[in-house]
Amino acid sequence: MSILRSPSGRGSSQPHLSILNTETTDIQYITFRTKKKHPEHDCISCEQFADFRKEMTSILRDFVESQNKILASLVATNEKIDKFEANIEVLNIKSDNKSIAIDLSCDEIFSELQERYLREKNLTIVGVPEAKGENSKQRSASNTGEVLKVIKITFPECPDPIQVRRIGKYSP
Repeated sequence: MSILRSPSGRGSSQPHLSILNTETTDIQYITFRTKKKHPEHDCISCEQFADFRKEMTSILRDFVESQNKILASLVATNEKIDKFEANIEVLNIKSDNKSIAIDLSCDEIFSELQERYLREKNLTIVGVPEAKGENSKQRSASNTGEVLKVIKITFPECPDPIQVRRIGKYSP
């Protein structure tokens, strides 16, 4: 197949493609192609793709909305933190003047807490018969024995008491 050159006369190498050279015998081999026809798409797959696209779009919208809510929550939290920091600074300035008084009250509070911790382990038993004797050591031993009896009957797994004291005055 030979192609005629454009008759511009300048010697350009661009061929004139709309004109065929009829001098050659290759014309019988020339075919004109038509546009490639695509097989018809299945309408169901097009609908499925459209549905999928809608679902993805809604998922993305929901995601963006949730991200915006999280961002708003984060901004609100940061504002609260800023307010708390400002309040703490104000309290620190006020407390610098009263630090000595606070230190004393902290010691008092600490001793009160220690006392409460020790008292919460106390056990008061009412109705234990009082021993009659002149010696305080004998009465104390009798009280300890009576308390041990009551504890072992009531709470068999309870450990022995460390100290036993009678409340009130001794009346012979």
